[in-house]
Amino acid sequence: GQEFTIPLAITFGKGALTQDTGQTLNLVSLDGPNKGQPNGLRLSIKDDKGKEITFDKQEVLGDITITGAVTGNVSKVYTAVITPTPGGSVKTGTFSAAIPVTVTYN
Repeated sequence: GQEFTIPLAITFGKGALTQDTGQTLNLVSLDGPNKGQPNGLRLSIKDDKGKEITFDKQEVLGDITITGAVTGNVSKVYTAVITPTPGGSVKTGTFSAAIPVTVTYN
């Protein structure tokens, strides 16, 4: 079989969250008197080199090489980081963060 290489890209979306900066999203309270309001925390995603990703921006994931009988794979670790919003106060209560992750190939 013939061998070929496919470049992969990854995009982290915002989902229902609002952007604080290009690299951070505001988290919101799910209950209590501040329900639906920013809770003073923000979410960022770091790649395996510690670089913060930019939300809604396609980034290179890597190349995958496909051979006749064997399929290739690409593995990369990302870490979600929750930090206080600078200059804000953290509000107690529950929160949730769901963001879409899209992998594309060319």
